[in-house]
Amino acid sequence: MVAAAAYRLGAALRDRRYGVTHNYLGKRGVTHAEIMAPAAAPHWAHDREALWNTVEASELRKDSQLARLIEVGLPIELSAAQRVALVRDYVAEEFVAKGMIADFCVRGNPTNPHAHILLTLRALTSSGFGPKELDRILERKALGASDLGKAVHYAATYSPRGHARPARVLVAA
Repeated sequence: MVAAAAYRLGAALRDRRYGVTHNYLGKRGVTHAEIMAPAAAPHWAHDREALWNTVEASELRKDSQLARLIEVGLPIELSAAQRVALVRDYVAEEFVAKGMIADFCVRGNPTNPHAHILLTLRALTSSGFGPKELDRILERKALGASDLGKAVHYAATYSPRGHARPARVLVAA
């Protein structure tokens, strides 16, 4: 999961499990990256490397789903600041308010602006990560796509080694 986060967000992250650094700092197009967590989240939840290493360490099964990726198309009519504000509001209302941590980036391709949102599958509790919450939320509200207009959401789950098992969901408002 650390490798997947580094790739999606154009970052360099050290994977404690395998003892390697995944360096994607040269990846172009990321105009904004941010971690959003509940107000009571510990300080490590805002550190990308610590967050994804903790997520990996919290799962005991070798075939556990560690996170979910949601790719959201953004309107080209919006400015870069408006796109970030739109994604930030969406993430805060749909995921962070329910106790999950979201690590997102906005890509500024002029013809295809979009955001990658990496979500923890478990809500953050006072004692660490609680039971998996995301599947229940996704079933109940179809990702809140009506708030973003017409959008294609691509959700993929990751195994501990970063292999994707895609599950596509098309939602039109």
